[in-house]
Amino acid sequence: MEERALIPLDIVAKIEDYQSRKMIPKNQRVEAEVHSKQKDNEKDLELVIPKKKSRAVKRPENKNKNYVIGTNQSEETSSTLLVAPKKAFWYVSRLRPGTTVQQVVDFLNPDFPEVRCEPIDSKYPQHYSSFKVIVNLANKDNIMDPNIWPQETYVARFFHRKAKTEEGGGVN
Repeated sequence: MEERALIPLDIVAKIEDYQSRKMIPKNQRVEAEVHSKQKDNEKDLELVIPKKKSRAVKRPENKNKNYVIGTNQSEETSSTLLVAPKKAFWYVSRLRPGTTVQQVVDFLNPDFPEVRCEPIDSKYPQHYSSFKVIVNLANKDNIMDPNIWPQETYVARFFHRKAKTEEGGGVN
């Protein structure tokens, strides 16, 4: 379907001039046909702009889905196979230098019994200690509660860096 708009001739000329000055490739320019049209004793121009076809290809819903996620909740299945809970990773920093993994685990254990912790090399270890804290994803809102952390402790999502290959180019 085409879109139609009434546009004066001088504006059409400005559009064409702009596209040519900006060196917009011809295949990306607005293609339009100008037709004169009589309306209420005034002569206007009708600019017809063909609507671009969508390049998005609609695929059938499960075409590229090479996996399934189980939905069986029967007791028979749940007693033989147990699902591992999803984990969330947090960056905890600005703790006193010399803080140990065991101190962080002991601090979080009452609220998060599944907590695991790993030390991270701080940029300035003489000023602060940093850790990667791992808890169940279900506790993501609870661990971001500022009331459980000591004053001025920095807590944010931990993002894993992508490893580079030895050649320095790609990702493993």
